Amino acid sequence: MKKSIKNLIFVGYSGGLDSTVLLYLTNIIFKKNIYILFAIHINHNININNMLWEKHCIQSCKEKKITILIFRIKLNKNFNLEKKSRNLRFEIYNKIIPNYSSLLLAHHNDDQSETIFFKLIKGINYLSKIYGMKKKIKFKKMYILKPLLNIKKFFIKLYAYKKNLLWINDNSNNNNYYDRNFIRNLIIPIIKTRWVFINKSINEIKNHFINNNLFFINLIKKHYIKALIKKHNIISIKYLLNLSIFFRVEIIKYWIFKNKITLKSNKYLITINNTFINSKINFHIIPLISQYKILKYFNKLHIIK
Repeated sequence: MKKSIKNLIFVGYSGGLDSTVLLYLTNIIFKKNIYILFAIHINHNININNMLWEKHCIQSCKEKKITILIFRIKLNKNFNLEKKSRNLRFEIYNKIIPNYSSLLLAHHNDDQSETIFFKLIKGINYLSKIYGMKKKIKFKKMYILKPLLNIKKFFIKLYAYKKNLLWINDNSNNNNYYDRNFIRNLIIPIIKTRWVFINKSINEIKNHFINNNLFFINLIKKHYIKALIKKHNIISIKYLLNLSIFFRVEIIKYWIFKNKITLKSNKYLITINNTFINSKINFHIIPLISQYKILKYFNKLHIIK
């Protein structure tokens, strides 16, 4: 079991511009304090330059007298590479970072705008997901901080030039096959030719959405609590029948979300309402996703494997 050490700071360090600036700033801020700083470099082994980037990170940390932890993973160049690489990174973080320690990641304001824009295009299965990234979250038993989240990429680059920092340029960022690169390199630049302040507008939309939907989300949660038979993680169909179709769907969606299941499409929710809620059949099963299924047994909904 991991030990609980609160005075350790870990920085995700790819060697790119953003993480280079973050590591530099973190080292300045914490080197005079009681905190111990570690850089974490994860070699994904999918680019011919990966070993060169790894060597760059090792040398850079050596010069700054920062302890660096190197991890090498293997990824197949197949579908959903971005998601798989992210999941593997977080598996490593969770395995090596002690409980209640902090991990700093270099996401910035442009990343935030891209995240929200991407979710608007792709569609969301639960309202809170449109809020984008948070500056601080608790993941398992560690804290993940994103201190550059309100800073634009332009100013990060300006600071790096001012401090004569050296960083690597990841040529895979030019590959528009990946969704984020497609949005970053093609879509947003075109929009900016007409609407320069697109990032500001996206963030304003996010804030407006949060303020206007807080009441709505709280209402869903209240209905969810009343519909839930908590001890058994079961939803009462009898309670749902008193609500509109819209609220039924949102409550079931929230229930699925609370069970840490990600839906690929909202079509499952409409099917659940039509097949389960409005049906007089007392026993029915619908495949949800992966190994999960939803079972209707008389007037109750169950999630089963």
